[in-house]
Amino acid sequence: TSTCHGATVTLPELMADDAAAGMGARIATFARAIRAMGLPYVMGETNSAGCGGQAGLSNTMAAALWSLDYLAFLALANVSRANFHGGLSAEYTWLGRFS
Repeated sequence: TSTCHGATVTLPELMADDAAAGMGARIATFARAIRAMGLPYVMGETNSAGCGGQAGLSNTMAAALWSLDYLAFLALANVSRANFHGGLSAEYTWLGRFS
């Protein structure tokens, strides 16, 4: 999901049954191609909502639960590593937002 250019994401959209599964399925296609070359597939950047996250969505327990669901689908797709974006001023930082 993306919050770039003023877009917003609702909690029901993030938590929809197919949200994490759909992303995992799209990524699985790329992961298979890379792994066929004998290379690990690494997600260099990922998160619940791109472009810094979204207040009231990315910083909720629901987003944390979504992350676990998403990671399970990435594991099924043989993704070797997934780097969740953070930062001290982003809404989706794991450390808590600091200004």
